[in-house]
Amino acid sequence: MKNPSGSSSARLRISRVARFVGAYLLHQAVSAVGVSALAAFATLSLFPGPHFRLILVGGPFYPIQISLGLAAGCTLFLWLNQRLMQYMWVLPSVILAICVIGSPASIADSVNLYLGTGCNISSGCYQQLGVTLPFYTSAAYSIGALIARLLGERRGTGAATGTRVA
Repeated sequence: MKNPSGSSSARLRISRVARFVGAYLLHQAVSAVGVSALAAFATLSLFPGPHFRLILVGGPFYPIQISLGLAAGCTLFLWLNQRLMQYMWVLPSVILAICVIGSPASIADSVNLYLGTGCNISSGCYQQLGVTLPFYTSAAYSIGALIARLLGERRGTGAATGTRVA
C-alpha cells in the first residue's frame, strides 16, 4: 500500500523545484534582457537623435546597462528578498566561457572579440550584444543584489532579516 504522505511530499518537492526554476528564469530574463531594454528606452528618452546608438552600444563596456543592472538588482532584492538573484551571473558566464573557448580563433583573440575592442557593431559584429552584454548586465544585477543583502545585514534590518523595506 502506498504512503499518501510520500506522494504529497514528492509533489511538494516538484512544486518547489518548479517555483525555483521559474523564479531563476524570470530573474535571468530581467537581468539579461529587461535591463538592456530599459537602458535602450532610457537612453532614447534622454538622448533622442543620431547619438542614441553610439551612446548605448558604441563601446565594449556598456556603462548605462551595467549601472541599470546594479540598480535593478539592488532594488529588486530589497523588494523580493530572493538570494537566488545573486547567482544570475552563472549562466551568462558559462555561455561566455563556451564561446571564448570554443572559438576557432586563439584565446587572446576570442577574449578581445568578446570582452575587448575586437568587435564593433558599426562593422557588423554582434557577438558582444548576444553574449557579452547579457553577461555584464547579469553580473551587475547579481552584484546589486549582493550589495543590498550585505547592507541589510550590516544594518540588521530590511532584506537580510526578511522584512519588507518601504
